[in-house]
Amino acid sequence: MMKKITKIFSAMIFLSVIVSGQVQFTPSLYYTYGNYSNQNYSNSFAGYVTLAFKNSDFITGAFEQLQINNDEWTYSQTMLTAGYTKTIFPFYFKFNYSHVMGKFDFLPFPFSYKDYLNIYNANLIYNYYLFYLGTSFTYQDLNGFKPVVVKQFKFNIDWIASSKFTFSVSPLYTTVTDGRSLTSVYANLKYTPVKMLTITLGAMAGKRAYYFDENLLTIFNQDETQKKLYGAKVELNLTKQFILPVVFQYSEFETYNIKYFTAGIKYKL
Repeated sequence: MMKKITKIFSAMIFLSVIVSGQVQFTPSLYYTYGNYSNQNYSNSFAGYVTLAFKNSDFITGAFEQLQINNDEWTYSQTMLTAGYTKTIFPFYFKFNYSHVMGKFDFLPFPFSYKDYLNIYNANLIYNYYLFYLGTSFTYQDLNGFKPVVVKQFKFNIDWIASSKFTFSVSPLYTTVTDGRSLTSVYANLKYTPVKMLTITLGAMAGKRAYYFDENLLTIFNQDETQKKLYGAKVELNLTKQFILPVVFQYSEFETYNIKYFTAGIKYKL
């Protein structure tokens, strides 16, 4: 499976170079630093490639390399994602698949283990005037130190209030085979005061675990229950093609919290 995904991702990049004159080609790169309250820290590098065909078909490939460091252990993780979106107005159909490979190394002694996570995600979105109404289902199968199956049911409402304001709310229900049944809600406000600047504020209340974001193609795959999240993103549109995003995010779990700092670059060809 790993070899197949790698070949698909490489083929998508190669194809994008060949057909960049026929379709919209959008590559982006991100670096994230995580500061943990339990003295851990993380570094993550991620790359994304999106191909838009006549604004009706979208293909996305993503790659992320993460490492978490502690005085006594290290955890390295690789995440590969392929996504496809089909537009049949006023409906949008979105499908994502991710494969996550992790390795834990205990430094004082020769002990290590590996885990593998497969993520299957399907979305249906309906556009009604200024509203986008969506539903999403995510199935996760984790094999490793603690095998679990995670199911997530999500609803989403996006309201385009004006050319400057967009408001979104997303209730989520999560079940984990270790017995957890969790509910949460996430809301964000996007504000574009001028064409070159976009500010997004977001917050989550309730409880969730192993949350997969089908839009950002990221996952909180910590086993602990996530209890709180809030953050802000600033996007500077230097030109119509060149975008610089900067993100701060605070995430709180049962026994620790994490502050994430992200900087990226996005370019539309």
